[in-house]
Amino acid sequence: MERLIGQVGGQAAAPEPGTRAAAEQATVTAPGFWCHAEAPAGRLLEHRAADHRQVLVGAAAARGTTSDTSELLARLQADRAERLAGLGGEYALVHHDANRGELLLATDHFGTLPIYYFCDGDALVFGTDLDWVSRRLPQGRRLNDQAVYDYLFYSVLTSERCIYAGIEKLPPGSALTWRDGRVAVRRYWNPDFSRAAGDRGDLGLLTVEAISAAVGRLATLPDTGCFLSGGLDSSTVSGMAARHAGAAVPAFTIGFDVPEYDERRYARITARHFGIELHEKTLRSEEISRCAERVIAAFPEPFGNPSAVPAFICAEFAREAGIARLLAGDGGDELFAGNERYQRQLLFEAYGGLPGWARSALVDPLAALSARAPGVLHKLASYVEQARMPLPDRLFSYNLLVRLAPAEVLTASFFASIDGEAPYRYARSLYAAPAAGDAVDRMMYLDWTTTLTDNDLPKVRVTSALAGVDVHFPMLDPEVVEISTRVPTTAKLTRRDLRRFYKQSFAAFLPREVIRKSKHGFGVPVGIWINRDAELRERVRARLDALGSRDIVRPAIIAGLLDLQATGHAKYYGSLIWPLYALEEWLQSRGL
Repeated sequence: MERLIGQVGGQAAAPEPGTRAAAEQATVTAPGFWCHAEAPAGRLLEHRAADHRQVLVGAAAARGTTSDTSELLARLQADRAERLAGLGGEYALVHHDANRGELLLATDHFGTLPIYYFCDGDALVFGTDLDWVSRRLPQGRRLNDQAVYDYLFYSVLTSERCIYAGIEKLPPGSALTWRDGRVAVRRYWNPDFSRAAGDRGDLGLLTVEAISAAVGRLATLPDTGCFLSGGLDSSTVSGMAARHAGAAVPAFTIGFDVPEYDERRYARITARHFGIELHEKTLRSEEISRCAERVIAAFPEPFGNPSAVPAFICAEFAREAGIARLLAGDGGDELFAGNERYQRQLLFEAYGGLPGWARSALVDPLAALSARAPGVLHKLASYVEQARMPLPDRLFSYNLLVRLAPAEVLTASFFASIDGEAPYRYARSLYAAPAAGDAVDRMMYLDWTTTLTDNDLPKVRVTSALAGVDVHFPMLDPEVVEISTRVPTTAKLTRRDLRRFYKQSFAAFLPREVIRKSKHGFGVPVGIWINRDAELRERVRARLDALGSRDIVRPAIIAGLLDLQATGHAKYYGSLIWPLYALEEWLQSRGL
């Protein structure tokens, strides 16, 4: 995995040598400044001139009129952050201008390689390696209570806050400027949803061509493979890789020993359709026990998505087959409206579109009456209750901390230390960020951060690195993203059909069964595995007992969830228990 660390200002210590085996390394120094970078082959770029130094780790690509990334970096000395919008890909960048006494840090549009930092007097310590940065905190490592609450709310740490008090994160698509001991952070990129009139057929062709080009730049690299779940995006990436490199790019899929969760049938259909060599592995509960602790500890911050374990096992499976890099399909649902909640929220938005007199004279009185009615009639009251809640708050109506209330879930002292409104403000700020766009555009943009930056991308990136495999996300190529913003919402989805535009665009390319496949919503059968596997069950219970003694979550809540998971709805309650288990497992891995 890429690593970039450094310091500017203050009594800057001597640069630290690399401690890891890396294909490429670079150490850059200037008076009062140093940084060290490590990366796999082809993932490090350095530019030096008389008064400025630049180091970039990742896979960046220049856009627009500048075709050469090195040239664009050289021109950063003139315009600095203004040039970053023309730099696509997955990267973390440091630019030091000795003439101006200025440092620029930047991360890509989706924050694929997050940068952490803190100020110590007039010095700035920064890096993509959170363990390294946190070890340099003057006050030592202390948990940020608000970040812990954010984790309990989202099941992951958001881009807004770090788990350690005193450390900040650079948000995606943002640049940090340090000068004279002062820090300024600003967004250099936001999507433009103000669509010009255009032919949808042309946009469909442009989408196919852009994704093909993004995959093609990667598929011909040696020892490349693809994740293949059998969904639209992994099938598209795998199929495009086969188009560019033939059978030289194998695909890897994970199945489950719980039939309703296993979608390998669609992966096999895609593999046959494109002539891909498909490698399959069935995941069982004992494998979760084998590697859960290792996977959870690999994340720089607590990470509560249970699908991280299957992601690691799939990447490890690929590495054992000789694969050095994998192409992943993450991003398509968030760019082209593939999440069911977008459809569901359109139904709720219909209530707000009714005339005021119709709501007050007809719908609301009926809803009040139906609140006391049994069965189907009661659903009208539930519908109106949720429809009255504005977006994006409504998206969290099923959250445990919303349904039970934080004061009931948290201990009194921990509840007193946090701001229960903070997770909502974070979501509201993202929802309001685009200068233009309808409700679906804004929900998708919210998901670009809360689903991609904060969840799916680190899941795949960290677990692949743990397995010794590099990973790329061609669906998030800047050209693909830009085209997606030009597609009208009415073309992307209807109340009955998710990703309508995408399916129409790829109808001649993808297998018919994959195009028609319904959205899979079961996730990972972690609750069933906990019930089946005694070793896993005992480990989860032991960690949750330890969490109950930390004065964060009320022990009675933890005990109640464990009982419901064991005797009730294992699928649902397993998904609530896992983030709590992962939190304690991670805290113990850091000696906290």
